[in-house]
Amino acid sequence: NMGCPKPFSTGGGMGQALLKDPERAASIVKSLRRTLPASVAVTCKIRLLPEISETCDLIRQLHSAGAVAVALHCRYAGVDPPKDPQ
Repeated sequence: NMGCPKPFSTGGGMGQALLKDPERAASIVKSLRRTLPASVAVTCKIRLLPEISETCDLIRQLHSAGAVAVALHCRYAGVDPPKDPQ
């Protein structure tokens, strides 16, 4: 899940932090694909990047690295719905 905005994830270089490091994200996918049995699908969830071309490039990188599907959460990294004030 490369869309998680939680500080625990991003502070450890996980979640949305991976969107800023596509080479590392692709490396993780490659490692998973090498390690897991072929019967296990490797998938990714990402958020929109500032430019649509960047988003498309990342999707291509992840697919080339071995992801069989990439889910796109149509919200930009760092943009979350307002919290319920109650």
